[in-house]
Parts: sequence; C-alpha cells; structure tokens
Amino acid sequence: MGGRNKLRPGSKVGAYNVVSKANFESTPFSSVDEVLNGRVAGLNFSSSGSLAKNWSINGNLNVSYLDFNSDALQIVNAGWAADINLNTTIKLPSNYSLQVFGQYDGRKITLQGYESDQYFYSLAVKKEIPKTKFNITLAFVNPFSSYIPQRIVLNS
Repeated sequence: MGGRNKLRPGSKVGAYNVVSKANFESTPFSSVDEVLNGRVAGLNFSSSGSLAKNWSINGNLNVSYLDFNSDALQIVNAGWAADINLNTTIKLPSNYSLQVFGQYDGRKITLQGYESDQYFYSLAVKKEIPKTKFNITLAFVNPFSSYIPQRIVLNS
C-alpha cells in the first residue's frame, strides 16, 4: 500500500471532481460564486484597561448577521452570530508575565445548517529577554478539558 492514494480522473475530492487532461476542454465547471452567495454584516466592540499597575485586561464582542443563499442548491439560511473573548496579563518581576485568554463562540448558521457553540481557553507564561529582543512563551491550550465538543448540523 505504501500510504499513498492515487486519484483517478472522475474521482470525487470533497465537492470537486478530478478531471483528466483529455476531457478538460469539454468539462463544465461551476465556481463558488455560482453555488453560494452570502452577506455578513457585523459590529465589533473592544475595550482594554488596567486593573492595577502590572495587570491589564482587554476584550472583544463581535455580533454579526449572516445571510446565505444558493440558487443552485435552492437553499436560504440567515441568522445572528456572536462571540466574545477576554485576555488578561499580569507582569511579574524579572521580565516574566502570566496570561489567561478565553473565547466563546455562540451558535452560528451556515448555508446548510449551523455550527454549535464552542469555547477555548489558554494559560501562558512568557519570559522576555530585552537585550536580544527575544521572547520565550510556554502556553497550555484547554489544559483542563479532554475535548471541546462541537456539533455541525446539516439540513438537506
């Protein structure tokens, strides 16, 4: 087997077909523009500040309206989506700092359904070396979670 897969002309690759060179000129094709039309409008709210001399915090809130349609598939789907993130950094002596970050993405619609809400977070320790302008960071992403569940629902 060797771990290699060879694609034959006419094989499906995701939503695309592999077309042989001999048939290239006579093969009809569709672009993404012909399959999906969509509009997204949204607002972003950001804020940052200091809670103490060496302690900063910042965050973002994004709210969007998603409007998808496909004449080719005869599907229309629209709805609201939102996400929020927060970041805090504490500067420590000897050019060290601690950082905590978290993000929550609410449920959002797609052309054929929706993606469920999801979250992730990270903890990091950073050491700055000013003379060399070099930083070393040790980060842990979702260290207290064995998995982050997410569901993708497709309506047909």
